[in-house]
Amino acid sequence: MKEQLILTLIILISTLPIILIFRENKANFTKNIGLLTLYHIVYVILIFLPLTFTYLSISDSKMNWTGKLLAIIFSITIYFITRKYFKKHDFILSLPRKGSRKRILIVGLITVLTMSLLTIAFSGRKDLNLDVLFYQIIMPGLDEELWRGILLGFLILILKDKKYKLGHPAVWVITLIFALGHSLYLQNGDFSFALDAFIITGILGYILGWMIYYSRSILPAIIFHNLINFSTNALEMFVL
Repeated sequence: MKEQLILTLIILISTLPIILIFRENKANFTKNIGLLTLYHIVYVILIFLPLTFTYLSISDSKMNWTGKLLAIIFSITIYFITRKYFKKHDFILSLPRKGSRKRILIVGLITVLTMSLLTIAFSGRKDLNLDVLFYQIIMPGLDEELWRGILLGFLILILKDKKYKLGHPAVWVITLIFALGHSLYLQNGDFSFALDAFIITGILGYILGWMIYYSRSILPAIIFHNLINFSTNALEMFVL
């Protein structure tokens, strides 16, 4: 847990250049950054709590069901407590805006196909595990898109939007956190960095963040996130 918290602080610090460059001059900037930092740190603690204290884990499962459930409950609680602060950018309970649905569907299907092809090209065979498949079709998208939606709602309030070609800076910040969280490791005092994981999860994280921002809803990102995770695992179990 200690090493994971150190990594979390490093990842959050790495986003500061983007945040400071594109920050709006608003009185609530410090308060919002403090809330986001605290939310993310507690979120990470809850995710890894069952991995540290194994008696909290669901027996006979290799997947972190307990950690994800704790994170989901915490995110929902934080959402209802804080949503008044970012109500203009509340993506959690809203449906995708009508004008966005066709483009979201096209981008989502292309992303699923691309990830499937990468899985076929570079992954290996896995034994059939229904627990893994059930977990992947439910948990990652629900948990991580709640997290992404809450952070985006707050960050959009405090970062400038000048119609940048690469999207809102808030999406960049979330993408960097997501990519580093899946590629930076600390074990027994030794740091390691997986460039391939950083690139793949970075691109995927950006697409998911764009889906939320463009559609004004976390629903498309939840669906496609879970579909990507499920399809890649299913391919490893049934095709490779």
